[in-house]
Amino acid sequence: MSSHVAVETDVVGNPKPSKKKSTERIDCTGAAIMVLGRALVQAPADGGICVSLDPELSARARV
Repeated sequence: MSSHVAVETDVVGNPKPSKKKSTERIDCTGAAIMVLGRALVQAPADGGICVSLDPELSARARV
């Protein structure tokens, strides 16, 4: 699905999609990465469902 997206590393070692090296447009892939990152980092203020790979955040999640 995203095989056309090339990845490069920024100055601190974080991977990021590269527009210059990719073979096609990467807008949808970039948007999906940002949404996933936001969902994994930000715990909901209302005590709703929190999807996270961090065990501490997941333990605080309520259904």
